[in-house]
This record gives sequence, C-alpha cells and structure tokens, in this order.
Amino acid sequence: MTNAGPKSKTEMIKAKTEDARINSGLTNEAEEIRIRLAEEKDLPDMARIEADNFSEPWSLKGFQDALNLPETARLFTAVDEKDHLLGYLVLYFTDFDGELETVAVEKGFRGHGIGGALLSAMLDFGREKNLEQIVLEVRPSNEPALALYKDRGFLPCGIRKNFYSFPTEDAIVMSYSFRNHQ
Repeated sequence: MTNAGPKSKTEMIKAKTEDARINSGLTNEAEEIRIRLAEEKDLPDMARIEADNFSEPWSLKGFQDALNLPETARLFTAVDEKDHLLGYLVLYFTDFDGELETVAVEKGFRGHGIGGALLSAMLDFGREKNLEQIVLEVRPSNEPALALYKDRGFLPCGIRKNFYSFPTEDAIVMSYSFRNHQ
C-alpha cells in the first residue's frame, strides 16, 4: 500500500519542499540530497537506521503501520541522487497539532544538514495543514538534536520523568507554535 495524499509517491508536499535540495558535502559538489515522501521500499532501510540509532527502536511493522495511515501520518525521507535512503522523519498529526515521533540520519551523513532539511519539510507540511503546533520529546543528553530543534524554533515546554529506557533518562518536551512563526 502506498502513502496517499500527494498525487504520486515521490511528489513533494509543497513547492518550497520540492526545491529542498542540499549538498551532502561528502563526495563532490554535484551530489545532492532530496526530500520526498517515504515509499514501501524505504521501510527496511528506515528500520535499519532506526535500530542503529536508538536503544528502543521502532520496528519495521511500526513504520509500515505509519505509512498506511495517510490521514494521520507523514513519513519524510532524505535520499541521495541514486535514491539511497540517508535519513527519515515520522510525523503523526490531527486537524490541529502534530507529534514528531522519530527522526534519524544515517551515521556517516550526520552534520550535513539532512536533519534540518527533514525538519523544514515537516514544518512546511504543518503550515500547509494549518496545524497549531508540533511537539516532540528528546533526551537531555542528545545535545545535537536539542541544538537543531532550538535552531528551528522549538521551545522547551515540559519534562517527562523517566521517559526513556536503556539508559533511563527524562525527556524534554519541546513545542513549535505556528502562531509564533508566521
């Protein structure tokens, strides 16, 4: 089953997102990263990257379930020119708000703007859907993620005690208010 919504599986959410290309800086100036919606073929790589990045990763079935919920979920991917998956982001949403469920970038591709491009695509989608806010949880020890979220306009709004396991750690709850970023 494919993700409904856009007219084609790889169609971008907005014209702004269609042009969201970044230079990877890894091989040569010609190599670019493209942001597109996830497809069924991406899910095994998403599950692999997830398992490489998190102590309590989403399963392949979790990604499949999200892909099959086009009215309440969007899965964004970052791919290179050969359509190899380099990163992804999963957003669940209602008519009013969204929750960033998981985001990860392949270890060898971090620090090249891929996570920021994925967040930008998500925020563009949130504006298009007229969401009021998007929330997320992040480990206090994940300083690169905290810096990225703050840079994109997310603000801390609470703590969830002992939210994470392996190791046990609180979660910082952060929120992006579209009203404050018009």
